[in-house]
Amino acid sequence: MLAIEQLAAGVAHEINSSVAWIQSNLGSLERYMNDRLELMQVYEHTEKLLPPNSLAARAVRAAKSKANLRFPKVDFPALFRVSIASGA
Repeated sequence: MLAIEQLAAGVAHEINSSVAWIQSNLGSLERYMNDRLELMQVYEHTEKLLPPNSLAARAVRAAKSKANLRFPKVDFPALFRVSIASGA
């Protein structure tokens, strides 16, 4: 019986260590992503200051279209909250 308890404790420790490591990395990734989302807001504000048909404005529109910014702006914060909370 003692051997089974030790085995169970060892398995639980390994699982908890992995979950803690993933949760820590998700927290770091969330902070990095929040910085990028703030930067995206600055870019969007700056874009409004560009003449609409300028080369810079067209380049920004093309990059935004390619990047599909809706996903990171809407989904990333929720994904991080759920992922971090589910590990707690």
